[in-house]
Amino acid sequence: MSNGSSDAFRALHITRKPLYEQVADRMQETIAANQLQPGIQLPTERELAEQLGINRTTVHQALGLLQQRGIVEMKVGSGTYVIDMPNSVVADSIKRYFVFGNCTVDDIIQLREILEPGLAALAAEQATDADLTELGNLISRGEEHFISGDWATYAATDAAFHEVLAAATHNELIVAISAALHNLMSNWLNTDGRNRLLVDSPASHRMVYEGVAARDPQRAREAMAVHLRLANDALLRVSAAQPSTVRASTPASK
Repeated sequence: MSNGSSDAFRALHITRKPLYEQVADRMQETIAANQLQPGIQLPTERELAEQLGINRTTVHQALGLLQQRGIVEMKVGSGTYVIDMPNSVVADSIKRYFVFGNCTVDDIIQLREILEPGLAALAAEQATDADLTELGNLISRGEEHFISGDWATYAATDAAFHEVLAAATHNELIVAISAALHNLMSNWLNTDGRNRLLVDSPASHRMVYEGVAARDPQRAREAMAVHLRLANDALLRVSAAQPSTVRASTPASK
């Protein structure tokens, strides 16, 4: 082998995860593979250290990382337990990725255009009578708050509508991802009364609701697409006027 070929590899630096991260990843895989239910207590740190052939400090660090990920809870004097991962874990992760990653308003718009019409269509198929009643009540309350100019309450009702609509799919993964998107949007809605730009939002929300209530997936899908066009137009107008503000906080209406 020539010196040139050999020297080409000198610049490569192989990095490895710290041992506790590797242990945390394997433990996470084991919890998932064995479908350990929330509330189940894991072996003690001493027992885990013996099983894994590592020291207790590394086990403790690994469990701490799993706790940060929202997978286990470490209770002093009691032990470590598998917990029911809340949607907020997904929401917080996506929000951090949006803030610290190289994400743009266009990325959010494209994701919404892919996800939300399908979400509405699935809700039309899966919604229970109770889901429809709750959605109808939220639509009526939202319209009242919008007409009265109670922007803060309107924004909260708007967020609740999308939360219940996602829940009406009865698909937990969709619920978690949708919660993440709307968590990003809520700050923008609650800032400086910007939701006044969304003058057609109550009407377009009602169109979505009517499609879902009619249990017509195509109608619900198309209504959500119309709603998104209106909301995204407003978002882009504000993005052009205040690009740093929109980028640093969150995107617009739901």
